[in-house]
Amino acid sequence: NNDIYYLSENTLNKLGKDYELIKKIKGEELVGLRYESFYPDFEVQKRIDHKVIPWKEVQAEEGTGIVHIAPSCGIEDYELAEKESLPIIKSALDEEGNYNDGFGWLSGKNVKEVKSVIVKDLEERGLLFKKEDYKHRYPICWRCKEELVFRLGSEWFISCNEIRPKMKEEASKVKWTPKHVNELMQDWLNNMGDWNISRKRYWGLPLMFFECDCGNLEVIGSIKELKEKAIDPKKVDKLPEFHRPWIDEIKIKCSKCKKEVERIKEIGDCWLDAGIVSFSTLKYFEDKKYWKKWFPANLIIEMRAQVRLWF
Repeated sequence: NNDIYYLSENTLNKLGKDYELIKKIKGEELVGLRYESFYPDFEVQKRIDHKVIPWKEVQAEEGTGIVHIAPSCGIEDYELAEKESLPIIKSALDEEGNYNDGFGWLSGKNVKEVKSVIVKDLEERGLLFKKEDYKHRYPICWRCKEELVFRLGSEWFISCNEIRPKMKEEASKVKWTPKHVNELMQDWLNNMGDWNISRKRYWGLPLMFFECDCGNLEVIGSIKELKEKAIDPKKVDKLPEFHRPWIDEIKIKCSKCKKEVERIKEIGDCWLDAGIVSFSTLKYFEDKKYWKKWFPANLIIEMRAQVRLWF
């Protein structure tokens, strides 16, 4: 029908038999070309310059050999966007999986309810060439078996570049049995990325970070410090537990602008708890003499998979 399609040589069968091969070009010749998105009227996309970029992960046998990148919907896409300095739509979905404002007729609709509606819309607008069903791996919640969707969020990390040398030094002092576990540990330390320590859950170990609108961040290091900075110190004494949700009732006064500040809502990764066992269970704060008697341990026995997590 006098339309021109770009696709990989390995996927020409998608066109059926009624086509003429005009020209073969290298993928690199497409790099830099601009194109119009499927939904150019969506507010979130109006300032985005859509262009073709190279990527080694594209498979020449699947789809068309050209893949759409959505930096806020997957780790590989996000990393590629950072490498190529691409604009990133920060929050396409809310925590319930509904589209946020700026997505036109999709705003407010749940991501799991609109798949067929989007396909129908593309078909009606003459933008859909072909529909296919195919099997592929997909993340599913191991508890409730619900299908998951990728959502870009803001989290808290420990910079591993700062602590890597110290960790490597300490690991080298350990007598590992069998010996090759030492190499496994050092390899892990050499290649570990920044550690994501925050989780968005209802109950758990609170991250004692109080972030003010003025940009000031205060990290509380003890119950004593919390009581000193709390707007109502008596509330600290009445807490049934130092966990969420009870800890969320405590507010402090910003040391810079004097504004009332809430604790961030995130809790800590459970491995933060594991990492302080030798202090929390051996009376480090109550009885230093007792702690020194038992720390460091002479023998620790763990399964191999726990090595990097525990140490």
